[in-house]
Amino acid sequence: MIKLLGGKYLIVIKSCVVVGSIEGSPVFRMTASKIIPLVDAPLTGSHAGDELQYLKLLEAHLATPHFYFSHQFDVTNTAQRRYTLPEAMEWSHEKAKPLWERADSRFFWNKHLLKDLISHELHSWVLPIMMGFIEIKSVTHNGRAFDVAIISRRSVKRVGTRFNRRGIDKEGNVANCVETEQLLMCEPGRLLSFVQLRGSIPVFWQQIANTKYSPKLALTAPDHIAAPAFKRHFDHLVSLYNKPIVSVNLINQKGSEGLLHHAYQMHVRKFNAVIESTPPALKYVHFDFHHQCAKMKYENLGLLLKEVHAELEQIGYFDLDVKDVISQQAGLIRTNCIDNLDRTNVVQTMFARHVLTQQLRKIGVFSKDDRVETSQVLDQVFKHMWADNADTISLQYSGTGALKNDFTRTGKRNIRGALNDGINSLTRYYLNNFADGFRQDAYDLFVGNWLVDPAKESPFARASGRLWYLSVLLLALIMLFMVMFFPSNEASFSWKLMFITFWTACLYVVWKFLLKNGSKLVNHPRLIPHPSVTSSV
Repeated sequence: MIKLLGGKYLIVIKSCVVVGSIEGSPVFRMTASKIIPLVDAPLTGSHAGDELQYLKLLEAHLATPHFYFSHQFDVTNTAQRRYTLPEAMEWSHEKAKPLWERADSRFFWNKHLLKDLISHELHSWVLPIMMGFIEIKSVTHNGRAFDVAIISRRSVKRVGTRFNRRGIDKEGNVANCVETEQLLMCEPGRLLSFVQLRGSIPVFWQQIANTKYSPKLALTAPDHIAAPAFKRHFDHLVSLYNKPIVSVNLINQKGSEGLLHHAYQMHVRKFNAVIESTPPALKYVHFDFHHQCAKMKYENLGLLLKEVHAELEQIGYFDLDVKDVISQQAGLIRTNCIDNLDRTNVVQTMFARHVLTQQLRKIGVFSKDDRVETSQVLDQVFKHMWADNADTISLQYSGTGALKNDFTRTGKRNIRGALNDGINSLTRYYLNNFADGFRQDAYDLFVGNWLVDPAKESPFARASGRLWYLSVLLLALIMLFMVMFFPSNEASFSWKLMFITFWTACLYVVWKFLLKNGSKLVNHPRLIPHPSVTSSV
């Protein structure tokens, strides 16, 4: 349930599909929902219009095809947490806490909507829903059947869209934080799990959309504020995943990205100086992806794998044989680029492939010389699963599928993939500038970052000049197009030239003005506007 201006609304799942089964429990993806008003409270004036806006935000957010749930299986927790943490009580069902109490709050997307049911202890009605990605595939190799699954869990902390949520907050939460677990399941009762994390560069920085293709990066807090937040972030990761934490940073070493690289590196040194452990609790690995893999030299990714190989072996993976825990994952690989999407996807796929090979050798499906690549069926399944995961996580943050995904899907970079990247880049440019304010508002309303209060000033009443600027730009484009491609036979050449010159000049002037005052055109969030753009929207 959610409370809006007209009272409370009940949000129900109308339909869903089974995406597969994990440990005998079906996992569902929501496909349709409905918002039902619980009271009939007529609204007038601005409240009526605002209520429609709030409902549009909810409907748009619920329309995403990437909400998952299960009635028995905990979609929010990794296998290791479910079978080793005391509060999970996985094997003692008579003493187990309700499913929602065992859920990881980072990935419990509808917890805000369930607070009334929770307060009345209606446990059987409280079902955790996770936003992210789940895919489960069955494979047979050398006569052995097994399932491979990918579960990506998007955090509700500092949640949002590409240019509206960057970096870290004071509590240590980072933008676009996604925990990805790769599961290997085979009979009888063997379960292996490998967990990775992605998340925005954990310093205070911003990159606010302003109609430029690549808005300027800027650090936004001094070291005495940034350092405690950085420490909170990695203290939390150590408490959740143990150590070492290997932080793989894929951004450029020079230019504006280089500014973030140096800030990140400095905070790592300070963090390790305080923790004082041998080896260091946090290992920082900088791999300039664009430089190392320039001209499609993706074979150079092997250099990165070699650099972190010792830590990968030390971290290991979770291994469960029926009820016996054979081994636990001790640590975490945390990967990021600027958006934690395209470069990050490629590298996480490489780490996952390496570990899956080790796991299949461990359980006897592979010989010591076999690798994922040597099994054509498994290799294709693996590539497509990780490519699907990449597209979904990218869609949720940037609005489009992933770039460089032809390499993830086929193992090669090609011209068609480069063209698709160009199309996706242009689509991202449009969405991130002219649509993501709405999407950000939908996130904030759904997870409870914005609470509707009739006493508050209407967030939708804030003035915006973006329609005026868009209208002038569109008029200039239309007139120029008509004069050039639909010339009048009666008009003289001099008149045609004058018209073309006039509208070209108009277009140029408007375009230059918009580049200089781009924030007036961008679709910024209305519910929780960014402080640095509030005055301009």
